[in-house]
Amino acid sequence: LTSFVESCETALTIFAPTNEAIRKLTAGGPRSLPTDTQLLRELLCVHITMGSLSREELLTTRSITTIGQQTHHVQVHESIEGQAQPLQVGTMTLVKADIALPSNRGVLHMVDCVMCCLRLLQHCRFEQVWNKTVRPSPKVGLQGDWLAVDELHAVLVHCDTWTPRFTGLRGNIVPLGTAAEAGGNRATRHFQDNTVHYSELLILEKPPEMSKKKRKKPDAEPEAPSSTAATDAGGNPTPHYRMMFSLYRRDPTPPSPAPPGEEPAPDGKHLTFCMAPEDILIRNSFHMLSENEKESRRNEYKSKQNAPKARMSNGGAARPLQALTMGAADGEVASPSQGLEP
Repeated sequence: LTSFVESCETALTIFAPTNEAIRKLTAGGPRSLPTDTQLLRELLCVHITMGSLSREELLTTRSITTIGQQTHHVQVHESIEGQAQPLQVGTMTLVKADIALPSNRGVLHMVDCVMCCLRLLQHCRFEQVWNKTVRPSPKVGLQGDWLAVDELHAVLVHCDTWTPRFTGLRGNIVPLGTAAEAGGNRATRHFQDNTVHYSELLILEKPPEMSKKKRKKPDAEPEAPSSTAATDAGGNPTPHYRMMFSLYRRDPTPPSPAPPGEEPAPDGKHLTFCMAPEDILIRNSFHMLSENEKESRRNEYKSKQNAPKARMSNGGAARPLQALTMGAADGEVASPSQGLEP
């Protein structure tokens, strides 16, 4: 990475965490700096963007994309007691800005935390089915720092126009902190070892061909196509989507209730996101899938059906009665002596 910075012909903008921010992660705990060289390189890449952007230029910028292909939203907060307006890039807040790099290589900004790096560990297959769970389940790894109020959202984005469908998925919100702990086992099993598992991700977005078409009157003029509808080469809506994974931070105080007839104000903000590298195609039903995809789903179903049988064969033909009466854990076989203990 050092050789890249030194040999890059384009000026760079580097967001460098303070020593205190780095010590916060090296102190141990669930959020710590990765020891693997490749993971550390990916974490550093989300702190660098092409082009020299001063603080004044960032004030008028909505978002930036890093060399790690992760996009950070730029937010300007209200100033306090005449101080400079706090500037937030992704999860980072600038504490010292506009430090010139040697040999006019760009600019460096000191920030108060290590940026949260989102890594797509497992992506779903190309063909998916409306009103069915996504197969296989996407997995996203997290490196760096985040807050207990943060969540990771999976969002469908309609291709060609890049219009997000925030209500197109169910089971797409996973808490990353105390909210997950409060949710019990169901919430914590979706976020373990700094990895988010979208095992219950259901597609609610209907493919365009399933939309009901309005009956046109004989003398009615044809309606103009919507500017937000993605279309194929023939002008028809396309069922192609892209999956986006976004770090969402809820506000500490809930917003005021919206007046009647108006949409409620958002209770937080999307800070940083990454896009899946490939599109997905949403089919109307299982029968419209290709034969390869059908076979893959049948094999997955068979493996799930055979898993309980394999556990029974390895653990014994039947569970002792004591295991049922003494509250043994699910899937755990208690010994007779254990069951008879008071």
